[in-house]
Formats: sequence, structure tokens, C-alpha cells
Amino acid sequence: MDEDALPQFLRIGKAAKLLGVHPETLRRWEREGKIKSYRIGEKQERRFELEEILKLLEEVEESEE
Repeated sequence: MDEDALPQFLRIGKAAKLLGVHPETLRRWEREGKIKSYRIGEKQERRFELEEILKLLEEVEESEE
């Protein structure tokens, strides 16, 4: 399988940093259904798809204008 074709997933800290928000804000947005997370591994850590983060970033930037 081509690894370039696989979606990239980010940890909550990295995703929050890209969006310029606190990780708790990202957790709240997840609960509100604004963004979807995936639970990965034994510890069921949240991961966010890079494509969704970039789309949300556009929305955040537009709302600040």
C-alpha cells in the first residue's frame, strides 16, 4: 500500500497548536461534533486527520476576519 495515499493523523497537542487553540478547546469541539477524532492504540489516544484540521483552520481564520 502506498503510504503517501494514507491520511496523516495528528496528536491533540499538534492539532491544537496548528489551530492556535488550547487542547481543551479541541476536545470541546470534538464533543460538539465540530471535528471528528479517531482513537488509536492501547491508550485510545485521540488523533485528528490533518485534512480536517486544515479545513477547520480555514473556518477559524474566516471567522476572525
